[in-house]
Amino acid sequence: MADKHILIVDDERTTRRALREAFLQKGYQADAVGSAQEAIQALKTRPYDVAILDLQMPGMSGVHVLTKAEEITPHTAIIILTAHASADTAITALRSGAYDYLRKPISLQALFTAVETALHKQAENRRKQKALALLQEAVATLGQPEPLGHGATAVTDNSTLNAGDIVINVRQQTATYQSQPLELTPMEYKLLLAFARHPNTVLSYAELVTMTHAVEMEEGEARAMLRTHIFRLRQKLGREEECPIQSVRGRGVIFQS
Repeated sequence: MADKHILIVDDERTTRRALREAFLQKGYQADAVGSAQEAIQALKTRPYDVAILDLQMPGMSGVHVLTKAEEITPHTAIIILTAHASADTAITALRSGAYDYLRKPISLQALFTAVETALHKQAENRRKQKALALLQEAVATLGQPEPLGHGATAVTDNSTLNAGDIVINVRQQTATYQSQPLELTPMEYKLLLAFARHPNTVLSYAELVTMTHAVEMEEGEARAMLRTHIFRLRQKLGREEECPIQSVRGRGVIFQS
């Protein structure tokens, strides 16, 4: 566990110190902070595998930390640990990107189990991503056409696809945004093409995986696989408030043309 980094966020000093010491004794690398602002700064400073987050804190709420964590470090699994549990807060937290939602008081063993499960899920998702990347590379090497996905509109190889301020040259696999060329990874290009073919439509992460990789996957796994690529694609499309790609909480992603 020495290579696994845990961040503990709790405004109760005794709780965060005790949890940090417990995870250190367990063999993890662990940091502890006492506010949402400190949590956001910590997430910007180093990559954490798991963050244990209290929702009810003075000032900025834990839900805001969840939203920022999705932008800053989408691979970090956020586990909510709160004494103020309710069905509404649980639903809000899970829809905002939380991996798990636990209620205080909780035993250390139960918390360790939740963290280990999150880490196992992360490793499983990485293996799937690697397998899909190898499959995609093999398909490209063989020169096979990319799948369009259910409901997509076919575009010929030598055509240009226009969607709002985005222009895609399908034959050359290049794109521009507001007349400026975009430097895209192969995965970002596939996602942009899928969005452009389905403008103004909310697409689930599972649907996007089907369109880009021609495989079926559960929504949670698909989200874990794609969210970093979507985040980086959005960064290349300008400031957040101007970006045509927006998240729709609890449903997926929409490209507004």
